[in-house]
Amino acid sequence: MSTASIASSLIFAAAVTASSETVLLPASHDNTLFGPIAGDLSSGSGQHIFVGRTSGGGSGDNDLRRGLIRFDVSEIPPGSTILSASLRMQIVWRPQNAAFPVTSRLHRCTADWGESSSVSPGGAGVPAAPGDATWFSRFFPDLPWSTPGGDFVPEPSSAVSVVGAGPYIFGGAGLAADIQAWVDGAPNHGWVMIGDESTPSSAAKWVSRENVAPTIRPVLTVEFDPPQTIRYLRPVQDTTIHGPILGDIASGSGPSMFAGRTSGNSGSNDLRRSLLRFDLSEIPEGATITAANLRIVVWRSAPGGPETVLATLHRAETDWGEGASESPGGAGAPAAPGDATWTNRFFPDVFWSNPGGDFEPVPSGSASIGGVGIWCFEGAGLAADLQAWLDGDQNNGWIVVGDESTPSTARAFFSREYFVPSQRPRLTVEFEPPESNAFDLNGDGNVGGADLTVLLSSWGEPGPADFDGDGIVGGADLAALLAAWTKG
Repeated sequence: MSTASIASSLIFAAAVTASSETVLLPASHDNTLFGPIAGDLSSGSGQHIFVGRTSGGGSGDNDLRRGLIRFDVSEIPPGSTILSASLRMQIVWRPQNAAFPVTSRLHRCTADWGESSSVSPGGAGVPAAPGDATWFSRFFPDLPWSTPGGDFVPEPSSAVSVVGAGPYIFGGAGLAADIQAWVDGAPNHGWVMIGDESTPSSAAKWVSRENVAPTIRPVLTVEFDPPQTIRYLRPVQDTTIHGPILGDIASGSGPSMFAGRTSGNSGSNDLRRSLLRFDLSEIPEGATITAANLRIVVWRSAPGGPETVLATLHRAETDWGEGASESPGGAGAPAAPGDATWTNRFFPDVFWSNPGGDFEPVPSGSASIGGVGIWCFEGAGLAADLQAWLDGDQNNGWIVVGDESTPSTARAFFSREYFVPSQRPRLTVEFEPPESNAFDLNGDGNVGGADLTVLLSSWGEPGPADFDGDGIVGGADLAALLAAWTKG
């Protein structure tokens, strides 16, 4: 590769280096294995996972418990570099005579396994349902483990010292290495949880993904560097407009946004629309947008409404503001100067052409939104809008319009002001980089004065401005740069 090509590659890499991203992932599957004597017990849909050895003392007792847990890591794109990972799990009970401290370990599972409909109210297990994992079966009743008790890597990926009830964090390089392997394409069978099986009364009752308390269910936190051709962007502006009766209500700085129709009767101020805008400066000039989606985290649905509603994302046609108003709920608060409202783009003096916002009638994307959880707006129009903004059109962002024909369709989702960054709206952008220009030494998309400064700073020495590859920067390189000059 020529010096010029190397310099160009380094410049592009420096220009598009992405900041790290963090995702919080819920468990997708979990179960408990009960053994070693009875091989047909399980608790696939139970609220708890049991790990360790119970108080049974005889050699013939069915006193061992092992947990299984798996997370869907497909939200992390292939080509990412895993920087760190931690798994938060909660113990809610240990026996009064429990041995402590004891160690609980996570081992990477090497074979697939199932989670079915069996529910054990306690730690004894119940008859397995078809498709459940048991001590003997990966999928009951027909597919056995190679080794009863589960197939897994002998070396633990992570371990914690367990004393009593409370939260515990599994972490370390082994956990991150497992996730890296899965992101790189290795089969993801999750982990086997193994406690101290040599000591009676070492068992612990961990919370499963089906537990009635969502805040203590297992959560896998992964920090990663995405590939250079993917960007994760957070809004630089967002707000909710409330209408159609009152025109001076807003929530520019609130932690939540709303879209849809509340339970208000006809003629009330029951419509909500949200506005979002993203800064695209992290995407290199001249790039080609290939795909995009907008992820939101819904934390509340209007009671009594349909289980699923359709929300659409429309390109905003005019500029709008976000002021200091803050509403703790969906009713809104008095608008602050500069806020967007149902009637104003910038309260109180600059108006929308159409109350409720000026936007393209044809949606750029849509999302079928259920209840609490993560939902994505997708559609070819998102990438088209981003490409237009990147190519020079004014970026006024998008407006989210929910189902406004039916009462109780409103959804509340976290805004950019929400205190947990990973729960804020996130725009994922995939792109092809622009063709490299060896003479654009500072990566700004032009060949001009700044590039000349770079060249002169290394005059007579090796450097990225050595376009002719003779080992030093000199007159021939200066002539080549001037020949490629574009502007300032």
